[in-house]
Amino acid sequence: MLTLSCAEAQRFLANYHFTPTDVPGVFERLGTVQYDPLNPVGRNPDLVLQARVPGYQVDDWQKTAYTDRVVYDAWDKMACLVPMSDWPMRAVTREMYRPYHDREILQAEPAIATAILAALDSQGPLSSLEFEGDNKRYEPGSWYGSTSTKRVLRAMWACGVVVTHHRKSGRHYYDRPERVIPPAYYNAPGLHDIHEYHKWIIARRFQAVGLLRTNSEATI
Repeated sequence: MLTLSCAEAQRFLANYHFTPTDVPGVFERLGTVQYDPLNPVGRNPDLVLQARVPGYQVDDWQKTAYTDRVVYDAWDKMACLVPMSDWPMRAVTREMYRPYHDREILQAEPAIATAILAALDSQGPLSSLEFEGDNKRYEPGSWYGSTSTKRVLRAMWACGVVVTHHRKSGRHYYDRPERVIPPAYYNAPGLHDIHEYHKWIIARRFQAVGLLRTNSEATI
């Protein structure tokens, strides 16, 4: 067992988080960065990266995500940017959301889901704005969106039926995952063992923070 003093832990965390690197280096180090569209003093990925990457400019991360395809948008306890190499490791997460969202996709609004996939296949990446027709309205404020199309797209996104191809002004443009995730990761065998997944994701939580107390909040 390794015991650290508070001063040693503070020094370790300062070095771990704030030793300068480049944008891909931040994702390699932390393994996950939350994407939050709210912008009170800057969006979260820009603030995280600005603190660690010399000369960083707002939205520099988008080249890493949507041109270089080093990271992709995923559900990692919340909407996050994670390394492309995580795709096979997060198979359990996608499967875990599928039973709940199938009710939304295949039972509640099956025609919308079918139309979305057909449009993506024929036209390429699209946002919810590109889909026309009758759209049931929901109460505003839900993360899943206020219309049927938005809710179905978000549900399909959570279980990996579609992924984010790119963003414009924060808005998702969706596509089939096989056209976004590099083949080396998309075709790799998925991690389906629950116990092994839990071991992996707990290690990733420690990686993201650097150090965690033994009594840290369970969801973290």
